[in-house]
Amino acid sequence: LDREGKTVLQDERFFPYTNGTLGIRDLQTNDTGHYFCQAANDQSNVTIVANLQVKDATRIMQGPRSAIEKRGSRVMFTCQASFDPSLQHSTTWRRDALDLQELGDSDKCGPSPNLGLVEGGGKGG
Repeated sequence: LDREGKTVLQDERFFPYTNGTLGIRDLQTNDTGHYFCQAANDQSNVTIVANLQVKDATRIMQGPRSAIEKRGSRVMFTCQASFDPSLQHSTTWRRDALDLQELGDSDKCGPSPNLGLVEGGGKGG
């Protein structure tokens, strides 16, 4: 098995199986590249390439905190996430499995008088 036409270094994260499968543990950004599989016998050689792109995982950097508030007051829940910059992304709030519509401005209340929305770090990075 070759990567970029060169022999893969001895790395315990790479584990080729006897059936021809290549597994890679703990993927890292620098694992992105072209992976070549070569099948050979004394009659011929055949090579095929697989392209691998490794993207950053989406992560919640700061999640909302639970709150107990009195009726008529206002609460704001913050959710800040990081995304791979090469991927389209969105942040969606749900209440009881129903999507809440985005209002944009953090000084407006959401559909319920007791639930406000704040989007932090979501769209545009």
